[in-house]
Amino acid sequence: MLSESAIAMRVICYFSLSGQPLSLFSPLLISKDSMQKLRSTFSSLSFAIQVVYASSPLITLAFLLLLVLQGVMPAINVIFSIELVDTMTSGEAVSFVLIFCWALTFSLPHILAPINSVLQGTLNDKVTRNVQVSIIEMMSNIKDLGTLHDEKLHDTIELLSKESSHRPLNTLVNLVDIFRGFITLSSLAFILSMFTWWLPLLLLAPMLPVGLAMRNAQTKVYKVMLSSGKEPRFFKYFFQTVLSPKNAEDIRLYNLFPFFSQKYQHHYDRYLSAMKGKRLGAALTPQPWNLLYLLCLTGTVYWLSLGATSSVTGGQMVGLIQSLAIFGATSQAITWSFSALTACVEYFRHMKSLSEITPSIDVSKSALPLPNDKTIVFDNVSFSYPDGRCALSNISLTIAAGEKVALVGENGAGKTTLVKLLCRFYDPTEGRITVGGNDLKRLNLDEWRAYIGALFQDFGRYNLTVGENISLGHSQGDVNEEQLRGAAEKARFSLETLNLSSQLGTEFGGTNLSGGQWQRLALARTVNRKCGLVMLDEPTSAMDPRVEAELFEQFTSIMTDRTALMVTHRLGSVALLERVLVLKSGKLIEDGSPAYLESIGGEYAQLWKLQSEQYKKQPEAV
Repeated sequence: MLSESAIAMRVICYFSLSGQPLSLFSPLLISKDSMQKLRSTFSSLSFAIQVVYASSPLITLAFLLLLVLQGVMPAINVIFSIELVDTMTSGEAVSFVLIFCWALTFSLPHILAPINSVLQGTLNDKVTRNVQVSIIEMMSNIKDLGTLHDEKLHDTIELLSKESSHRPLNTLVNLVDIFRGFITLSSLAFILSMFTWWLPLLLLAPMLPVGLAMRNAQTKVYKVMLSSGKEPRFFKYFFQTVLSPKNAEDIRLYNLFPFFSQKYQHHYDRYLSAMKGKRLGAALTPQPWNLLYLLCLTGTVYWLSLGATSSVTGGQMVGLIQSLAIFGATSQAITWSFSALTACVEYFRHMKSLSEITPSIDVSKSALPLPNDKTIVFDNVSFSYPDGRCALSNISLTIAAGEKVALVGENGAGKTTLVKLLCRFYDPTEGRITVGGNDLKRLNLDEWRAYIGALFQDFGRYNLTVGENISLGHSQGDVNEEQLRGAAEKARFSLETLNLSSQLGTEFGGTNLSGGQWQRLALARTVNRKCGLVMLDEPTSAMDPRVEAELFEQFTSIMTDRTALMVTHRLGSVALLERVLVLKSGKLIEDGSPAYLESIGGEYAQLWKLQSEQYKKQPEAV
């Protein structure tokens, strides 16, 4: 048999933390599922406290100390109030010490409030920084792209990012508020019990169901907020699109402000509609219990007015009324803190879930060092994206170390997918890729990616300095100014009007580059990277064919000692390379030198002929 205290503790823990109602037929039994939720809740709380404390141990302890002092002052002030009123009504002289102690205990919470506010603001900044750094580190552990296609992951990231400035610290604040509140209630309950033993019990009775009701309501609000994660992403996108400088020309030329404003309002209204009912429920749910508390408080004061405590002095009566008022306010504050703690716990639960995500590629067995032989072999490789779309089918090819290969084909042929498989952003659905006879899955992933330099279609445009843009991918002490200038020159990125320290991005007071300049800068970054395999995925789409041909010619001379895979839909530059792979509908249909492929009259020859005719038909500039 469980003791009464053990039963009470299990009931209290269940009500306050699980957020689930007890069964009418087994009110004292906690299911395995509920115990698991309790463990998860305590684990999330522990994680939250560790994050906050690690951000600044000294400020955290000072913050806690001040909050506890603020918690005990009301009860101490009640005691001094009783003594002060009784002394004054008895006609005795009131000592200065008594008056000062009463004034100090009354004023101290107000004196400490601004100090606490400064500490809270400082701690909040430090916690926000640490939490956001932790989120960045968690995201860095997701090595693949397949995991990033999960819509729920985007909702989680959006939520963690949006609330990182207040949820972590609010967890500590709510926990301390609860702790401080219990200190205040305990001391006041002792004072009230001196009048009659059942008075504090009567006032505490509605507190537990109010806290449970508010917690359940807040849980529903938070779940709706999470399930509506797509809507905030939409209205945030539309808002940023209108304000972004890169869209300024289109927005103003076509007067797109009304369109995007309407889209913004539509998705924001849908979000508000989803939240409205739950927030209203959160406001109304605890009201019956609040009404019960009002009746208890009214009944207590009415009972006192009937002379039930005729032996009570004037000071004690003032202390009693003051205690009742503070008791009610404190109990409500505790229930609000419990309900607010729900959202905080959910925040850290999602933060922990982000750290526990299993990527779509298994890197646990990726420990082999890179072999000396860097020959790449695709052995009957097929690949389908998570949505089921087949991108590559039965690809078999070999690329020798140092070979220069072009990958051509129409849009959607699978060229970019092949590059992504080589980067191991995905693993093949069927078949395997080997490097020097070793399965790519077994090679150390960080070493393999350090061996690769790639310039993608959607390359990064970073609002950093020019030098930082070129040096990305290197350790800070691994690049000198001469090397950066050399990379810029090889990519034909002009440093005449800009220098390596020039800031990019008008929002940071810097310079805005044209599309072609951004591509040259990204190309300089790729050239600068110390790698053995270079992959260019449509790297010069913003350049005219003549400039592209010149750049390709220079680039092939630069890459004499490296393996190069160049993806392009323009065939004018392909003649510079040793070998061409032609993809169509995810299949490798032709493989050979440019001259050979042109001579056999296949897909490559047809594309060459079509593009040649287009160039001939282009009118001269006037």
